[in-house]
Amino acid sequence: MVVTSSARGGGGDRAPSRRRGCGLSAPGAAALLAGASCLCYGRSLQGEFVHDDVWAIVNNPDVRPGAPLRWGIFSNDFWGKGMAENTSHKSYRPLCVLTFKLNIFLTGMNPFYFHAVNVILHCLVTLVLMYTCDKTVFKNRGLAFITALLFAVHPVHTEAVAGIVGRADVLACLLFLLAFLSYSRSVDQCCVGECFPPRASPFFLLLSLFLGTCAMLVKETGITVFGVCLVYDLFSLSHNHDKSSNGVVRQRSPQRPGSSLPTAPPAHPLRENGKQQRFPHKGAWGGCRTPLPPERKSSGFPVSPRAVWSLMRYWAVLLDLACFHPPASPVAGGTLEK
Repeated sequence: MVVTSSARGGGGDRAPSRRRGCGLSAPGAAALLAGASCLCYGRSLQGEFVHDDVWAIVNNPDVRPGAPLRWGIFSNDFWGKGMAENTSHKSYRPLCVLTFKLNIFLTGMNPFYFHAVNVILHCLVTLVLMYTCDKTVFKNRGLAFITALLFAVHPVHTEAVAGIVGRADVLACLLFLLAFLSYSRSVDQCCVGECFPPRASPFFLLLSLFLGTCAMLVKETGITVFGVCLVYDLFSLSHNHDKSSNGVVRQRSPQRPGSSLPTAPPAHPLRENGKQQRFPHKGAWGGCRTPLPPERKSSGFPVSPRAVWSLMRYWAVLLDLACFHPPASPVAGGTLEK
């Protein structure tokens, strides 16, 4: 019975590979996240133009029905006033204004379709967030799914999704994530080679720059994606430098223990606790572990990469809470402005 149980235990090594996906496929996780987002914010489809929606859409001379599509959209603020005027709010969001204009061109002034676009954008942001966490943050589908689910149902997003003018926040967040993914793709794709430091991919770098610029033109806080990409670049270079150093160590130590082939003498005598090792094969194996000086394994970072990565995740949460979902603005000058 003991032999039988041990034999069966040898076949149990396959169990961890089955649990890597947490029993949830990517399409199933996407369907659950989209359903949760629609359940939370589906009631907003019955809403009307209220508060800032009236001043940003109904009374906006650049958006109202019948207004021609002109270059003045790129010279006016979010509320249709000239940027040079003293009464201007100085909120420059021309791409968000163009989405309002496109809504009116396709479906008229029906608020249902304005709210529907916001809900769809929120679903897309949730799915892209899960993909981002899976590929760059946790690299685990289960943790990425839980993170995206909390993001989808968190009440802090109510104003951004339920309010039509909140489209600036949701769309800027979507472009923010896409720009970050493009930049991380350019870094990861070029770190596959043996050379270090790697060269960046021009296509994905330009795509990241374009998406980041679009996020900035949707809402001003979108410019912060370039700072996040810079911090990610520092962390990625440090991480890949460690991986490349470990790869060199493995390439320079292919010899097996007990082999009679001559090897280069180690830089330091093979000693353990100040005494000569008794077994030569252990000494040869131990000499293969550190053929390079210790400074080659250093990442050159003042802090550990794990601490930097934790700081980046904490910064991302603060950025989402403080920038993309600001609190309600007070009444100024008889109008409601964000």
